[in-house]
Amino acid sequence: MSIICFSSTSNTYFSEENIPAYKASGLWSNDFYALTDEEVDKYYMKTPPKGMYLGSSNGRIAWVCIPPPTQDDLISAANQEKKKRIDQANEHMNSRRWPGKAALGRLTGDELAQYNLWLDYLDALKAVDTSVAQNIAC
Repeated sequence: MSIICFSSTSNTYFSEENIPAYKASGLWSNDFYALTDEEVDKYYMKTPPKGMYLGSSNGRIAWVCIPPPTQDDLISAANQEKKKRIDQANEHMNSRRWPGKAALGRLTGDELAQYNLWLDYLDALKAVDTSVAQNIAC
């Protein structure tokens, strides 16, 4: 088996036999080091444990905990979820042609009741303040 090298800076593997090609292409980094057999067995081409990613600790390859999302990350995710739900609600109502039927006064009693419930749902979605998003598990 060829020697596998790892860069802690770029979290990248390279095989030792290809170092000249990596250097010629500008991909080589001076912080590459050869992995031990134990490190190869534990990390090379392995799926990280849940909640972790491949990184380095004390200058060596290691599984590192994924940091919790920032407030900006949470707000962005909440905005995306809000938009997705608004789009889905609009798609549902439009697929039944409720807006057009309502404009022409052609909704049946049951359709009108359902349409109003969906409009209430849309109003509730639009009222959600995503700037105070919390880390909510989906």
